[in-house]
Amino acid sequence: MAASLVNPIPGIVTLDHISDVAPKFIVARAFGGIVVDDQEYKGLPASYDHLNLRYVFIAAAGDKAVYALDVERKDVFLDSLFEAALSTIAPTPTQSWTLIEVAAKLRDQPAHLVLQQLLVAKTMAPLVHCGIAMQQPDHPKLWITVGRLT
Repeated sequence: MAASLVNPIPGIVTLDHISDVAPKFIVARAFGGIVVDDQEYKGLPASYDHLNLRYVFIAAAGDKAVYALDVERKDVFLDSLFEAALSTIAPTPTQSWTLIEVAAKLRDQPAHLVLQQLLVAKTMAPLVHCGIAMQQPDHPKLWITVGRLT
């Protein structure tokens, strides 16, 4: 289980859209909210890693923005052709894939079409000007991207 990757939240977290959340394990913080390893809460931005562990983003109390989340493990490698394609537009292909996945979720567009647009542009720059703010908190074993519509 992912418990070795995370730190416990002391006490109870109270949020406006979820009341009296039981203590969870914080994986990362972004936009004033938290990313947790969680198998229970439905209706929140979520991502599954290759081991089928579920991560969710819980926004800060009162935050009504629309969010998306993508999480990938750093010890999992991409298909060599896919990695080669991503390498032409970004120095860290798997981390870049999390940006593409989040943009696709927030734009309600298939990720392969977002990737195609970036490959044509030969840069990740179009993601900067698409009305989405992104944060990529550091984690020793995970690539994490949280995005929100601006």
